[in-house]
Amino acid sequence: MISWINKKEFNQRSEVMYRNNFAKKSLELNVEEVINKYTYLDYNKAYKIVELIKKYIPKSLSGVGLELGAGTGIFSSILASNNINHIYAIELVPALAELVIPRVAKKYLQNKKGKVIPVHGSFDNIKLPDESIDFIFEYDSFHHSNDLKNTFFESYKKLKSGGTLIMFDKCHSDSLSDEEIDDMLNITFSKELLKDQGLHEDLIITRRQNGEHEYRKQEWLSAIKDCGFKVLLFRKFYNKVHLKQLYWYILSKFKLKNEYHQNLILIFLAQRFGIIFENSIGITPMKETGFKGKTLGILQKL
Repeated sequence: MISWINKKEFNQRSEVMYRNNFAKKSLELNVEEVINKYTYLDYNKAYKIVELIKKYIPKSLSGVGLELGAGTGIFSSILASNNINHIYAIELVPALAELVIPRVAKKYLQNKKGKVIPVHGSFDNIKLPDESIDFIFEYDSFHHSNDLKNTFFESYKKLKSGGTLIMFDKCHSDSLSDEEIDDMLNITFSKELLKDQGLHEDLIITRRQNGEHEYRKQEWLSAIKDCGFKVLLFRKFYNKVHLKQLYWYILSKFKLKNEYHQNLILIFLAQRFGIIFENSIGITPMKETGFKGKTLGILQKL
């Protein structure tokens, strides 16, 4: 493992401490259980995400990559199985970088496990030469950033010209109010989740204390474009819309106000026919389903 940061400094942060406890406790579990508990995915679903992304990126993955906020490193291991030289799996939580990422790489890459390089580091301070990276991937990581523009700019500096940043993260409609965001961030961990993470069940920990943010579409796009990225794709996954559901929606005099129902026709056209209309109000829908609530962004450094 490579270490770029002072362990003591970052271990004082509550969100790092909670996840570090989980990583240590996870040694009692097998690799599949660790991945599922930490990412709510299994290998097959993570593999499908990578295969889906490959349909939309401008060129095949090759060269040197970065995974930012790598967690268990499952995506690094899958990406490393492609025709790349190696990938740096950068993770802020020391026990994940030191104990879990190597374990996952060993299981899925076996004698090629060295293609995944675990790094204890931050996506806001990437200690690699500028313009040295071919592609960057992040899954559910950047919404933990305290300053999106700073985070995207750090990635922009490290990418080669023509390099790609792939984000698979949470994005909300601009119609989401500040009050609604506060309510979401004030949600507390369940007793079951606390137990899973090796914490006392009587602790009160909010999503805010876990380092999360709920960014809206324009907050994402403003940070992305201010750093100089070209947006090749920025679309959201929705539940599958059925014809009967659409029929009753059109007949109804009562129009629901949430984003999903406001965009139902656009979602249906995208999913059924692959007809994509850019949506200035909500978030343009993906044709594919199965990853509800996630947004796929494909960004390119010019």
